[in-house]
Amino acid sequence: MPPGVKKRSPRRPPRLGRLFDTVRPFYFITFNTHRRQGVLAHPEVHEAFCLFCSKAQDRDVAVGRYVIMPDHIHLFAAFPIAGMPLPNWVQSLRTVLGKTLLRIGVQKPHWQEGFCAAVRATRQNGIT
Repeated sequence: MPPGVKKRSPRRPPRLGRLFDTVRPFYFITFNTHRRQGVLAHPEVHEAFCLFCSKAQDRDVAVGRYVIMPDHIHLFAAFPIAGMPLPNWVQSLRTVLGKTLLRIGVQKPHWQEGFCAAVRATRQNGIT
């Protein structure tokens, strides 16, 4: 395969390229547990999530409102224009939470494949 050409996975739809290269991306992100198991309803998971999000500020990632349900997580997050790609960040978050789940006795697999992310914008950043 020629350099610079991404290999397309047959099980996933193609991702859109960045639509607004001069605007800090702001996403609504959702990801689910494997087979929608209700394993996230533990204080340890919430603590690990909060610590991860606090450390994300060091990478200029701002996590806003969130909801941790027993079987999925919703969150808003803003990313730097040139920084860690969203899929890598979500994978890092799931890895940290997965290690917490293992510590409290929840065996793998923990996560459903993939995640959903919708770009959000406001009039403040010039996009309606």
